[in-house]
Amino acid sequence: MGMDNESVVTEFIFVGMPDALWVKIMLFIVLFIIYLGTLIGNIFLIVLTRVDIKLHTPMYFFLSNLSFLDVCYTTSTLPQLMAHSLSNRPSISLSRCFAQMYISLFLGMTECLLLSVMAYDRWVAVCNPLRYALIMNHKKKKPAFIPTTVHSDTQDLVHAD
Repeated sequence: MGMDNESVVTEFIFVGMPDALWVKIMLFIVLFIIYLGTLIGNIFLIVLTRVDIKLHTPMYFFLSNLSFLDVCYTTSTLPQLMAHSLSNRPSISLSRCFAQMYISLFLGMTECLLLSVMAYDRWVAVCNPLRYALIMNHKKKKPAFIPTTVHSDTQDLVHAD
């Protein structure tokens, strides 16, 4: 018998990052501007839908939740990418990679399910405009959002094996 290959992967090294310092700085600045723009725009939309009483409708409730998911999704990836853009040896540990993958899958699946609930909301508004207030009221919009989060969490756990 011979020796088996029993190497263990503990980290992943990003090989596509630039070596020149000015390119690293420009990449960091571009990513920072994108991150800041995303945060400011989405937080503004969340605050606006909470403050303005005219925007307390199911459509804006779902848009506010979509903005919150976008803030979470962006915050889970871009700060890490900005830190790696300035690093001399950009790498990520196996556990951090798994955690980031899980968070991305969870938020992506939640976003897809939320978009389907939003599509149902618009379908009801177009096809049943006289019964819209009865079907999509304040008591039904929050229970429509909760299963999307629970379902996406369950799906991520099932597919994580």
